Amino acid sequence: MKLFQFKMNAKIDQFAASLADDFIKGYSLESDKRSKKDEKKLAKINITLSNKISSFKAENELGIYKKARIGNKFMWALREHGFEKGFADDITKKLFLKLNE
Repeated sequence: MKLFQFKMNAKIDQFAASLADDFIKGYSLESDKRSKKDEKKLAKINITLSNKISSFKAENELGIYKKARIGNKFMWALREHGFEKGFADDITKKLFLKLNE
């Protein structure tokens, strides 16, 4: 059982990293102000991430701890790439909402 748990944790970590990578590639930190263009980027990224989350949830059973692990890994990946704490928290909260649908 523990071996399966380890494999699932690795799969969860890999999924969270792929979500963060998709977000980081799609959204730049260059501008200090949010423009309409940035809002469109966020909407497009949101659709992409939502689709990935829906697919992953359909293939895997996610309990509260697995969802928390995904959110934690996602948030810290954003923080490590220079996103401000408040912004990373807001995006992660939206990710949690999608995970809990």
